[in-house]
Amino acid sequence: MGWHVLIWGLVGLFALLWSFLSWAVHAVLGWEGWASGADWVKDMPPLPLPDWLQQWLGIAWIENLREWLGEWGPEIHAWLMGVMSSLPDLGAWLQVAVWLIWGVGMAGLLLGGLLLSGFVALARRASAPQPA
Repeated sequence: MGWHVLIWGLVGLFALLWSFLSWAVHAVLGWEGWASGADWVKDMPPLPLPDWLQQWLGIAWIENLREWLGEWGPEIHAWLMGVMSSLPDLGAWLQVAVWLIWGVGMAGLLLGGLLLSGFVALARRASAPQPA
């Protein structure tokens, strides 16, 4: 029982991290500030985190992330604008692709959890004492 709890706890943790990463990529790709040109760094909105999460995580890393985006933002913007200008409707397709990749990743996590639970069950059955 303990191994199954550990396996599914890890699957749940990885699913939470995978979902957060997918949400962040979706938010970055769908942000309307990319179209404002090089001044988007000045207009960067604050991260909309709930108060309880800001208190738990601390605000310092969020400010460091904003500074990092301010430094690397023009390069990211130039790259995205180059990609978006060559394929004008790519923005909408990228957001759909993010969630398709999220679904494939979640299916892989669930399949991995099922396989690991199956291996644990087989190992228990093989190590159980056989009746005489």
